Amino acid sequence: MDAEISLNAFNVPPGSVSVRAGGQILKEGIDYLVDYGSGTVRIINPGILSSNIPVNVSYENNLGFGFQERGFRALAFRLLAK
Repeated sequence: MDAEISLNAFNVPPGSVSVRAGGQILKEGIDYLVDYGSGTVRIINPGILSSNIPVNVSYENNLGFGFQERGFRALAFRLLAK
């Protein structure tokens, strides 16, 4: 079971994505995976998915708009735009 968050951006700069759950910084490759080309973050840590802790994703896009933020609640599986 996993949850995917769309960043609504393509070609996100590698290394520019930061993911937090309940204020704790998550680790790429352990807690989540990023497809930088398609602009998606997939939460893969089952503990986070079952916890209903809000997950926030921030990233820098290539369009010069600075940092953007997206989030969701694990059990709701819906995107909460910030």
